[in-house]
Amino acid sequence: MPVSLVHALSSHLISEEECKKRYSTLISLSARLLGRAPIDFFRLMSVSELLHDPCAALIRSGFNIPSCEVGLSSISSAQRRMALFEASRTHGTPYCTSHCAAIGDILKGSFASQCIRAGGLANLINITKDGDELIRNIVHEACSIPARTKTRTREDFLKRFGSKGLNELALMVSFMGWLNFCNDIAGMELEKSIAPISEAVLSRDTLPSGVPYVVSKEGDGSKAELEASLISGESSIGILGRLRYHVRNVINLCETVPALIEAASEEQMLLKGIPHASTEIHEWLLQNVGCELELSRNVTDPNILRAIAFCCRHIFLRDSMTPWSQFEKLAFFYAFGKQAQNTTFVKDAIAIFTGQRLREEWPRKTTRERKEDEMWSKTATTVEQQFDRLYENKISGRECTDPFSAALYFVANGAGHAGSVSTDIMTQTIDLVDNPGAVVDLVAVCGIFAMLHRLTVFLKTPLS
Repeated sequence: MPVSLVHALSSHLISEEECKKRYSTLISLSARLLGRAPIDFFRLMSVSELLHDPCAALIRSGFNIPSCEVGLSSISSAQRRMALFEASRTHGTPYCTSHCAAIGDILKGSFASQCIRAGGLANLINITKDGDELIRNIVHEACSIPARTKTRTREDFLKRFGSKGLNELALMVSFMGWLNFCNDIAGMELEKSIAPISEAVLSRDTLPSGVPYVVSKEGDGSKAELEASLISGESSIGILGRLRYHVRNVINLCETVPALIEAASEEQMLLKGIPHASTEIHEWLLQNVGCELELSRNVTDPNILRAIAFCCRHIFLRDSMTPWSQFEKLAFFYAFGKQAQNTTFVKDAIAIFTGQRLREEWPRKTTRERKEDEMWSKTATTVEQQFDRLYENKISGRECTDPFSAALYFVANGAGHAGSVSTDIMTQTIDLVDNPGAVVDLVAVCGIFAMLHRLTVFLKTPLS
């Protein structure tokens, strides 16, 4: 398991009490959906805007709130839970897998709490409804490494859910990719209150460290059932107990409404300047990025396009949010694409770098980078060769002697399966980068790239 960034950087992070005050909106929504808010993850946000802003800007559209809750989505809230669980399990992230098993909706609260109010067994992974198997299959294929969606799987899904359902699921699972990669790379440790759920849904060899394996199961972990009282930590659930949880649910829902309103306001602020209509967003991307992106070329859904535009602006167009330069972030993008076998990333990294308008406007931060820029040809062929040379030299890990080489090695490994950023890699990165915020920024960068990567898989942007 990777070293816990929260422990490694604890002296630089805000306290739990301060975290609850600063990120009260996100914490309230997370607690409503999951039953338990992952406070330590929010503490990492205190040193990285790159980690905080995607969550605040995309959590509503990413989880399709409130459409799922009120039945306006092609994907139900129960199917959302199953899809996010499958995405996390396929990637191999025990932390997210355990939390997603309990994810509910804004109206009813976490699934664990719903089971408690029902007073029965919690079938945490329930694949019995029409279309569930189709969702699980396409999510599993899209989140595998290397990722591929079979033509038959895609066609079967489209027959049942249509293109609207595919777009909704794509954004959900892609946003979950941001969470999967960020939480895994940061080495988030599972909260004790969630441990019983881990016992129910994970096999013995995938349990997080420190979580015992004591629950009796039939078959594999995917069909496990657990007493709702065990999930909640309650000793018994009687009629009065269930009534108490119903009352608590109503009170909690009333308390969540202001958080939803505030979250919508913050979302609008972070997405300000990005158009709402698909055609206008394409024009915005061309004007601001300086080239036509392969990533967004065939995308028509405005919610997905706004997410892509936000990610591009967040990573490539803003220089003041992170100590990593524009050139370095493009190199990270290229390296992630090479490791994930995503040729769309490779093409777009080259296109962005060679975009005349954008390159002329980019502020240069260091003398070293100005010299590098002068050495590089502006032709796409030569740029690719030079990116490849840079990638090959750094990915070996033999040249990790400075912050940039350590960061590039970190990001390239971050593109792999869960656990690919080992303790040694994380420790080396912390030592060489020697900047807590810059290290957490690398985690955020990997998460954003993972989200865009999953979008390319779902929407059939060519991977190879």
